[in-house]
Amino acid sequence: MNREEPVPFTAPESSGDPTEEFEYLVPGAARDHEMANHPLTIDDQILQSSAIHDVLTKALKALRFRWYGLAICGESRAGKSWAIKALTAMLRRELPLMPIFETEAVPHDDPNEKVLWGDVCDSFGLQEWLRLTAVERRTRLVDHIAASARQHDQRIAVLFVDEAQNWKANQWRHLKGLVNVLRKKPYRIHVLVISFGQSSLANVRDDISKIADKGADLIKRFLRKLHPFQPIRTRLELEGILEQLDDPNLTEYPEESGVCYTRFFLPVAYAAGWRLKTQTKYVWAALRGMAKEDGEINMCNLVGLLRQFFHETEDSPTLKTSLKGWKAALATSLEESD
Repeated sequence: MNREEPVPFTAPESSGDPTEEFEYLVPGAARDHEMANHPLTIDDQILQSSAIHDVLTKALKALRFRWYGLAICGESRAGKSWAIKALTAMLRRELPLMPIFETEAVPHDDPNEKVLWGDVCDSFGLQEWLRLTAVERRTRLVDHIAASARQHDQRIAVLFVDEAQNWKANQWRHLKGLVNVLRKKPYRIHVLVISFGQSSLANVRDDISKIADKGADLIKRFLRKLHPFQPIRTRLELEGILEQLDDPNLTEYPEESGVCYTRFFLPVAYAAGWRLKTQTKYVWAALRGMAKEDGEINMCNLVGLLRQFFHETEDSPTLKTSLKGWKAALATSLEESD
């Protein structure tokens, strides 16, 4: 059998009404509330891919050998921001006591140090520090990171930087200063900076390399190598991603309910044995039909398609789907995302 062909699902024996266990699986106010707050509805889902597992492996190695930085580069809409959410969850499983922080590199006309630390404070939810000077902000941030690590007797921490292509040499220089302070006494804490950026991050790296004063050191610390963040490339990988939505151990909502995403949106069909994994052939064909010549599929388009399909498909114990239906759902999702 071709490995890329969907594997037929053998339905378990069903006992009673498949929706009677939870009120949010039947039409009503409870379901409307949970539907509106579902991770797939609010774009807060965590789906794993081979690209994310690859970054996780590199991150664990970087922490083990105390690297200063790990730079990931991918095209727009490749799913880099979602990758940070997934990596945060996966790192917390591997290293549950290690503090993890996230900030977004915001472009500014005057990217001075005070503005930089203001953005970081805002990302950390520390808006009360925005009235402080640049030096005071940095001092508070150092103490905040150190306290978060010491709380659980940790000597390592991770800082994710999203949209890293927006930072220029000055921002990276200020970040180096903060990391250096944490490395020294009395803190002795190593911070790994994991940067996610678009392809233009390569241009930033080139610009920094031309700086005579310490440009090479900044690259060595944070941007030594730009690791590519790969899109979904094979139907087999797509099948693995779709299968996650059928598994409550990987996609569960509400929390501790044992209800996977597929069951939540299509409880009757799910009870009758229908699984999203069996739709791999249609999903692959629909997405690849609108992809570029290389056939690569980005996570944003996939999630938009799944959201549209789940919200618009009528639940039924004899649910029937088609390539035409999936293409129509894709077209609608792309229109709504414009």
